[in-house]
Amino acid sequence: MQQDLEKAMELYARAAELVNRKARYNLACIYDDGGDLRKAKFHYELAAMAGHDVARFKLGMMEYKLGNMERAVRRLRHRLGIIKPCNPCKLQSN
Repeated sequence: MQQDLEKAMELYARAAELVNRKARYNLACIYDDGGDLRKAKFHYELAAMAGHDVARFKLGMMEYKLGNMERAVRRLRHRLGIIKPCNPCKLQSN
């Protein structure tokens, strides 16, 4: 199982380099689930900049949890109510 996760991360990282917003989001989810919030935030930001709405929502929730209300509101104002599980078993496909 660990080998599969490592291979998935490698492939998502390659796709993310090609500016694939779903790959960036999926990679962020893996880091988020693994507890590496710094890397998760980095990839959520790149996915959000590429137009991924759920990544933008996740960033807003991260800011909210950190107490950065102004940033949270800015990220969430257009996407309130949208959230999907961040779970490697429910990754988004192209």
